[in-house]
Amino acid sequence: NIWKDITVDEELKNIQLIEQNLIIEQELVNDIKNKRYTKALKAALSIDHSFKVLNILTSILIDSNESIESIDYTNPSIYLLSNNITNSTDSNSNNYINDRLDKHLRDLTINEINKIVIYIKEWNSTSK
Repeated sequence: NIWKDITVDEELKNIQLIEQNLIIEQELVNDIKNKRYTKALKAALSIDHSFKVLNILTSILIDSNESIESIDYTNPSIYLLSNNITNSTDSNSNNYINDRLDKHLRDLTINEINKIVIYIKEWNSTSK
């Protein structure tokens, strides 16, 4: 034979990839629910879920007592603007943002940070 049929092998690889992604997505849901945002960010980035990354970053910036489910996901920046977090020139507010983000972003790799920057560009160019 000149060629080998690898259809079954390819299907098995695809099934394994789907199963692996399902496990990651379940862990992601659990991490968000339990406010393990750094781990959730890494998981969302690994499976290219940019909207989940946006939701996680928004959750990092909101009151730590408020759950992620209470965010208006149609436009999470409205929540931030309504609380004068992103509009403020007050150094205390800026320190708040820096401290909250630094805590979760410092453990990310350069590639993960770059991916977030790419997502931010996409979010800004496709905003309503």
